[in-house]
This record gives sequence, structure tokens and C-alpha cells, in this order.
Amino acid sequence: MKRSIFLFILLPFISLAQQETLTVYFKFNKYDLDSFSRREISRLIHNKKISHVSVSAHCDSIGNNSYNDLLSMLRAEEVKKYFVSNNISDTSIEIKASGKRMPLNKNQTAEERRLNRRAEIRIVPEETQAGKNSPFHEGTLYQDGLNEPDKANDSTILNLQNAEVGSTIKLENINFYGGRHVWLPRSEKTLRQLLLTMQGNPSLEIEIQGHICCLESGDGPDFDTNSSTGLSVNRAKAIYDYLVENGIDKSRLSYAGFGSDRKLVKIERTEGDRESNRRVEIMVVKK
Repeated sequence: MKRSIFLFILLPFISLAQQETLTVYFKFNKYDLDSFSRREISRLIHNKKISHVSVSAHCDSIGNNSYNDLLSMLRAEEVKKYFVSNNISDTSIEIKASGKRMPLNKNQTAEERRLNRRAEIRIVPEETQAGKNSPFHEGTLYQDGLNEPDKANDSTILNLQNAEVGSTIKLENINFYGGRHVWLPRSEKTLRQLLLTMQGNPSLEIEIQGHICCLESGDGPDFDTNSSTGLSVNRAKAIYDYLVENGIDKSRLSYAGFGSDRKLVKIERTEGDRESNRRVEIMVVKK
């Protein structure tokens, strides 16, 4: 009898789904916010009550670590000041200065250096009922074309019964911090559902495939291992290790990295675009 395979992925209702990101950029050797960045931040927080803000500031490769650590801290502080000036409590704002230690690229061109002179901003609005401040307001499309959310405890079921061996499946919300093989907190629910799927379908075998953003070709540096390449492989292996540590037999799993060769978003204009490409997918090897 043919076994039906289901992957249960919880739909984030408010707290996870409302998390929003923005990246602002700085001129060379400067830490002040230009008018465009101020407008973008104002647009991001317009009509929202904010429960938490995180700011991670960065520099290009010019200058030594001490100088860039200070410059990135000034950039983070400048962003924080602007949030405070917009009536966001300073106690709800977390800042981090990474200097030049977490570049998005190799800093080889003026454009690459510009992209590294940045502050990555993440906001979490207070939980409210679905409405104009919710990502599920009328007219918004979400997973599988749903126009409205289900209740908070409902789930979306991805049926793998008809998935062909060799087909690749994108898992929603398994994404990573830039330059790292550490997944974002919102990935936890999907990872647990992947684990349950593997536990409930003992004949299922998969290959975990890692991907990166920001480079035109090749693999990227991994700042967690201080290696100059191998980031996409390490992301895939992180998921592999998670499943193995939770009891899935190694014989049912394999992993591979594809660098920047299979981007979902070809032209990355925003941090959201880059985050979409910092992901893993699974390929069905055997059912």
C-alpha cells in the first residue's frame, strides 16, 4: 500500500509573520543617516506600535578593525537615536556593531563596498488582531495563495504524496543570518515540522541543499568557521546535524551546497531579497 507523506508547516500568524526588515546604507567614512534612509525608516514604522528593534551595523573593508568597530557602533547608535526620536523606547532597541567582520561580498568594487556600509534593521510590532498593520490584511497573498490566515493554531499541510523522487521542495522560513550558518529564530517551527515528517515517514530519504546570497557565482565565506568558502555547504550541514541529533538515521540524509547558483531572487535589492536566498531546500531521494 502506498504511503502518504505529509510535511506539516505551521503558519506563523502574528508574532513571527509581523517581523519586518530594512537595510540602510552609509556614505564612505560616515555614520549619519541621509534623508532617504530616514524616510525609509519612517515608512517602516508608520502607524505601528513597536515591541522590539534590533540594529546590526557594518563597514566595508577599508581601515583596521579598531577603526571599523567604532564606526559601525556610531552607525548603530545613529539608527537607534532616530528610532528614539520617533517615540520608540530605547529599552526596546538592541544594537550590535560588527565592524568589517561580516561582509556580504569580497569588497572588490565600489558597489560591493557600498553594500557593506550598512545597518540591518529588524522590527517586531506589538501583536494585534489582523488588520491594516498585519501582513495578512485583505489582498495579501501568502503560502499556497491563501488570502486570509487560518486561526493561530491551524497549520498548512504540504502533501508530498505526489512529489517525484528527485524533485526539490522549498521549505518556508528556513533562512540564515548573513555570512553565517546559524538559522534565524523563526526557522525553529519549520525545522520541528521537518523532523516530525522524517519521524513519521521512515522510508523517506532526503538531500538537504544549502544556498547563499549576494555573490554572482561561487560559494561565500562563513564567519562562524572563519573559512573563506563553504557557507552553503555549512548551512545544509547545520540542518543535517539538527536532524541527526534528534534521532534521524544518517543513512536517510545527505547534504550539498550550491553557493549562489540557484537564487530565488536574481536581483537582490533589499535585505528581504538577500534573506530569501540565504536558505535551504530539500530534494526527495526516496519515498
